[in-house]
Amino acid sequence: MDLLNTIGFQGTHSTLALALPLGISFYTFQMLGYLIDTRNEEIEPCEDPWHFVTYVLYFPKIMAGPIERAQVFLPQIAVARTFDSALATDGMRKILWGLLAKVVVADNASAFVDLIFKDPAAETGSTLLVGAFLYFIQIYFDFSGYSNIAIGSSKLLGIRLTTNFRTPFFATGVNDFWKRWHISLTTWMIDHLFTPLSFLLRDRGRAGTVISFTTTFLAVGIWHGANWTFVAFGTLQSLYFLPLALSGPGKKTSAFPTGDRVPSPRHFARMLGTFLLMMLSFVLLRVTSIGDAVTYYLGLFDPSLFSKPTVFPSMVVLLALLLMLVEWFQRGMTHALERIEAAMPGWIRWTIYMIILYTIILLNHTGHYRFIYFQF
Repeated sequence: MDLLNTIGFQGTHSTLALALPLGISFYTFQMLGYLIDTRNEEIEPCEDPWHFVTYVLYFPKIMAGPIERAQVFLPQIAVARTFDSALATDGMRKILWGLLAKVVVADNASAFVDLIFKDPAAETGSTLLVGAFLYFIQIYFDFSGYSNIAIGSSKLLGIRLTTNFRTPFFATGVNDFWKRWHISLTTWMIDHLFTPLSFLLRDRGRAGTVISFTTTFLAVGIWHGANWTFVAFGTLQSLYFLPLALSGPGKKTSAFPTGDRVPSPRHFARMLGTFLLMMLSFVLLRVTSIGDAVTYYLGLFDPSLFSKPTVFPSMVVLLALLLMLVEWFQRGMTHALERIEAAMPGWIRWTIYMIILYTIILLNHTGHYRFIYFQF
C-alpha cells in the first residue's frame, strides 16, 4: 500500500486486496506468457475455446501455480486420455508428502513465526534468528506443499504440471537457489523479461547484464506485493547476484552429486552459506514495513544473539530437519516418496503411508492457516 501511495494510487487495504489479484498474480502471469508466446509465434493460438478456458481456469494451479506454459499444458488436454494407474498412484504420494509438509511443519511453525515477528524490537537476537529460520522453513514447506498437492491432484486427472521446487535448501549458490525455488516463476522471468532485456542491452557488456538481472529481480519482488519490503527483497537478490555478474563467465556452481550421501566440507560450506543468505533475505517477505525490517536486522547483530532464545519450538525444528533429511537422500527425485515403490516391499510402503497419515492427523494444528502464496 505504501508503494502504491507513493506513485499516486490512493485506496484502502480492502481496495488493494481487490486490485492485486487482477494485476499481479499467477493467473495474470500465465495469461501474459500466453500472449507473449503467441505474439512471438512460439505457439499457435488456441482455437478451441474449451481448451483455452481449461488452460486458464484449471483448478489445481489457479490459486498458487505452478505458472504453466501453454505449449506444455494445451497439448495434454488436446488428446484423449485414459486412466493411468501408475501416474495416479504417484499423484497420491505427492499429495501425501505435500500434506505432511504443509500441515505438520508449515502450520505448526506459523504460530511461532507470528509471535516473533509481531514485535521484533522486543525479542533477543537469538530469538530473531530462530524466527528467520522458522519463517524460511514455513514458507518453503507451505509453498512446496501446495505445489505437490496441486501437481499430485493434476496427475489423478492424467495431466502433468511443471515441477516447482527441487530441494532449494541444498543449493550451493544464490544462482543455484533460484534454479530450484519457484521454478515456474523463475523460468517465466528469464524467458519473458531477463532474456529479451539482455538482448536489448547486449552492447553494454556487463552493465547491461547488471541492469537486466536487477530489473528482473525487482519484478520478482514486486510480483509478491505492492510494498517497499518486496522491492527491498528484489534489490537484495540483485545484490547477491552482483559478484557473479561482475566476475564474468566462469565455472558454474556445482551442485552436490545426487548419488553421494555426505557432502564434502566445501559443498557443505556453500550450502550453509547460501541457506543463511536466503534465510535472511526472506525476512523481507514477512515483515510489514522497512522500519520493521531494519529493526529485525539490527536485532540480529545485538549481543543477545549469543543468549538463549526465548522461543524455540524444538518439535517443529526437529520435524523440519527430519523432512529435510528425507529430501536430502531423495534429492534426485521430484518428491521424496517418488521411488518408494521400487525401493521397498508393499508392507513397508503401506506402513510408511499409515505413519505419515497418522502424523498429519495427530499434529494437525488447530488453527486455520491459508497457504502463504494465496496472497501473492
